[in-house]
Amino acid sequence: MHAMPDRYQFIRDLEQPVPRNGRSTLAKDTITDHLVVIKEFHCTDEQQRETWLSQYQLLLQRLQTIKSTQIVKYLHTQKNQDGFYLVRDYIPHQALDQLLNVSFPEIQRIANKVLNTLIHLHRRDHGCIHANLKPSNVFIDAQGTTQLTDFGLLSDDAPTSPIPDLKALALTLISLFQPQPFTQLQAAATTGISPELTQHPLISPGFSEWLHHLLNLNGQDLRYSLEQAQTDLQGLAIVAPAPAKPQRPRWPGSQLLARLWGRSPLAMRRMQSSPRVTPKHKKNKDWLLRPIGEPQWTEADFQALLIELGEAGYGWLDPEEVRRRLEQLKQQQRFL
Repeated sequence: MHAMPDRYQFIRDLEQPVPRNGRSTLAKDTITDHLVVIKEFHCTDEQQRETWLSQYQLLLQRLQTIKSTQIVKYLHTQKNQDGFYLVRDYIPHQALDQLLNVSFPEIQRIANKVLNTLIHLHRRDHGCIHANLKPSNVFIDAQGTTQLTDFGLLSDDAPTSPIPDLKALALTLISLFQPQPFTQLQAAATTGISPELTQHPLISPGFSEWLHHLLNLNGQDLRYSLEQAQTDLQGLAIVAPAPAKPQRPRWPGSQLLARLWGRSPLAMRRMQSSPRVTPKHKKNKDWLLRPIGEPQWTEADFQALLIELGEAGYGWLDPEEVRRRLEQLKQQQRFL
């Protein structure tokens, strides 16, 4: 094990790639008790080492002035005998390259959130770009919030066009639904990505075209901005692939509402088939539609419902329309 700065206590090595023959380590800050990631860079050439260290110090200074929960917090750098350390906060979430079976709506949400962060960076710090965007550098938590880390180095005279970040974002998203590793997609992008790579049975044609457009942007063309990419994406947000067997759109009905109101379909059938009908009931023909008790549902119920709707083939439903309809039914205290 290599020597570590005295302030940090080694926990374990991480399987995170580090350029320039380095390594990535999980450690504990003995002063703050916080977990940190220490990226160790090795370089035997003293002049080259000083150049890299200076560049990373400038990068850290820029990032530390940007207040955003969607950017990992960088702490400091420290020089050692054969290189230097870069210390950042530990992110206790999964990187995108660790996700499996990501749904189409989730891919759209990830794209939109990453674009939000890139736009904030570009506006906040004189055109700051990520310059190293890839699945292993985008983390996502259980609520779908993304965090960017491991920014790339740029020379002082390098252009700050957002086009490379947009191309890298497109490749990152493609890697979520295609079997090819990101490195292979990145290599293929230098010779031209075929339209088929942006397509998938669960991806809408419009989203596929959007990805293909990003991959074919001219790196020197500043007319297509991050904001325009997000506007184009949001214009596709309500478009989802058609079900395999197109059916007439309809509200999922009694099973869905019975679950939200705590009444099973079996109980409803028993109630409807009950022979005990009083004259009072006969006078009011819609008595079967009357709910028993106040309808109740929570935000957790709603989020679980959206997942069930997508798995049942109702992914085309607009979540806000679902929410509005449920509130309307709750106020009316009706099942249908």
